[in-house]
Amino acid sequence: MNRAPSLPALAAIACIACLPLPAEVRILSVEFDPPLYVSGELTRAYVAWDDAGVAWSPTVREDGFPEPSPTGPVIRSATLATRSGRAVLSVEFTPWRPGPGTLPPLSVGGVSFPPIPLETASALAGHEGWVPSPLPQLEPEGLRTRVYLLVAALLALAALAGFASLRLMPWLRLLLGRWTFARARREFDALLDYLLEADRDGPDAWALLCSGLRRYLGTRSGANIQALTPGELRSLAPGALPEGAAGEAAAILERGDRIRFAGEAGGGLAAALAAARTLADRVEEALRQPASGTAAGRGSP
Repeated sequence: MNRAPSLPALAAIACIACLPLPAEVRILSVEFDPPLYVSGELTRAYVAWDDAGVAWSPTVREDGFPEPSPTGPVIRSATLATRSGRAVLSVEFTPWRPGPGTLPPLSVGGVSFPPIPLETASALAGHEGWVPSPLPQLEPEGLRTRVYLLVAALLALAALAGFASLRLMPWLRLLLGRWTFARARREFDALLDYLLEADRDGPDAWALLCSGLRRYLGTRSGANIQALTPGELRSLAPGALPEGAAGEAAAILERGDRIRFAGEAGGGLAAALAAARTLADRVEEALRQPASGTAAGRGSP
């Protein structure tokens, strides 16, 4: 069933219909300041218009302008006022593209203005209006020869670096290995000296000795001795340590395990320190003589 519109709705529609719409006026003249403006320059347009029979009010507007196109002018402000006895719209804007263009339609103070044509000069133009055209890229004399020589030099340098790395890499690895082995021995000797001077014969001292011995032998042999039990150390593959060294190290570790975990009374730490130092000397001596047997295989510097 259709219903007739209610009286309040009709009244609202009537009020909206009665609202005055901005009237588009007739442009009389347009002046620019400066008269010759270039792209990127802040410019002001003075638009004189015919206000006969048009109701308007002085207005200053600084926002809400239409969004500019990527190359279009950006409007900064618009002022509707009287100038020299005439109604004038003053528009402050920045043009960005040389050549012809337009200011978009504007509504200010109840008045609608049509688009304003623009003619923006190039910032690169000469005094007589000449607009330069881009020139091709200049190539300095002998540039290609220098580029070819530079590329050839880089290739030769890369080849030389590759050859040098192949020659020097074994020597560098040997030097690094010797430095690593020397540091491992210094750290082990420092630990033995510390335990000897501390004059302690308990589980903590034996724990330091066993850990240091495992770390030293692992560095010098290249084997993962840290995770081996004394029994597994005795079964270490031949060549990892000099003959008999694995058994001597296992004996020291077994003594340490009994004191640390089985509650056996401490004792004999000084003798164990001396045995560990002698063992390290034997390992070092064997690894300095790779031709004397298989014991100097992997860890030999």
